[in-house]
Amino acid sequence: MKGPVLRVESLSKAFGGVQAVQEVTFSVAAGSICAVIGPNGAGKSTLFNLLTNLYPPDRGAVFLRGQRITGLRPWQVAQLGIFRTFQTSRVFPHMTVLDNVMVGAHRWSRAGLIEQMLGMGRTRSEEAAMRARAFALLEVFGLSHRARDPAEVLPLAGQKYLELARALMSEAEVLLLDEPAAGMNDAETLELAQFLRAVQETGRTVVVVEHNLSLVMGIAQQVVVMDAGRVIADGVPEAVQRDPTVIAAYFGKAGRA
Repeated sequence: MKGPVLRVESLSKAFGGVQAVQEVTFSVAAGSICAVIGPNGAGKSTLFNLLTNLYPPDRGAVFLRGQRITGLRPWQVAQLGIFRTFQTSRVFPHMTVLDNVMVGAHRWSRAGLIEQMLGMGRTRSEEAAMRARAFALLEVFGLSHRARDPAEVLPLAGQKYLELARALMSEAEVLLLDEPAAGMNDAETLELAQFLRAVQETGRTVVVVEHNLSLVMGIAQQVVVMDAGRVIADGVPEAVQRDPTVIAAYFGKAGRA
C-alpha cells in the first residue's frame, strides 16, 4: 500500500454555536479511492471546504504529500494538485463544452499573460495541445459530439461528466468529488463507477462524498463515516458495513441520508 498523499489532523470548524466539523483525523493513501459518507448535516461538504481552504479551520491542519496546505488560498491549493467539484454542477453555461474542459488546464499552462494577449508562438502551440487533450477527454466520456454546444444544454449526467473531464484536464493528483452520482439513474451510476475506477488506474487519488452506498461499496478501498461533524468509523468497506456504531448512526437514519 502506498503512503498517504492526503492527511487530515484534528480539523475543526464551528459556525456560531454549531460545530460543523469536530476533530476530524484521517489519511488517504496515494492512488486510492476514499469515500466519505454520513447523513445530511454530518459535515461532509464542510470538510471539503476545509480541505480546499474555502473555509479556514478553527483548529487542525491538512497536509498534501507531507506539505501543510492549511492557510493557503484556494487557488494555491489547486496549483499544488487538489481539484474539487461541488454537489451541484458548476459548468460555465454559455461556454462550449470543449472550452469548459480547457478551463481545467489553467494549472499547467506555461504561457504568460503578455504571450496570451499577443497570440505568440508558445501560446498557439500550447492552446493546440490543450484543445487536443480536452477533446480526447470528451471522447472518453462520450461527449465529443457535443464539443461545440453550450454546456447548459447538456443533461445533468452530461454536466457531471463534463466536470470530471475538467478535473482530469487539470492533471491534479487528488480529486475531491462532492456527490458525483446525485441525480443519476442506475445505468449512469454504473457508468460513473467505471469512470472512477479508470481515473484511479491513472494513479490519481479520489476522495468522494456520496450518498449512493452501492456505488461507494463497489469502488472505495477506504470509507470514512461522519456523523454530527465527527468521524465515527474509518476503514475498508466490509468492516465499516459491520460496525455497530455505523449501523446505529448512519444506516439507522435512512430518512436523513
